[in-house]
Amino acid sequence: MVFPEYFLPAALTKGRPAYRKQPETMLKNQHTYSLKEKRNILIYFDHNATTPINQEVRNVFNEAMEKYWGNPSSAHILGIEASRELKNARIRLAQLLDVLPSELYFTSGGTEADNLTDFNNVCQ
Repeated sequence: MVFPEYFLPAALTKGRPAYRKQPETMLKNQHTYSLKEKRNILIYFDHNATTPINQEVRNVFNEAMEKYWGNPSSAHILGIEASRELKNARIRLAQLLDVLPSELYFTSGGTEADNLTDFNNVCQ
């Protein structure tokens, strides 16, 4: 990816204030930066689509995916273990949020959650 210099801090524009350049100069003087340089200047504005995961959360998630990967709706041992862990997680989260476990709904993503709330609003 090429970053026009007017998007970069002065440290990456060799001390020249990038905002003082004329637009036609800005587009002509593009510089390709290394991945390390890009990470140092990255400002992420798309958290509604994807958000970085906290390391502690990632560790718990990875452990759950390794140990309890069965379908919690299945009757075999892997499903029973996954169902038990899901119920325990629901109870812990309900306690943290000070709600009843039956008031929590887990969905596969944002669209499913939106549809669930829309459906509930229509039915009430």
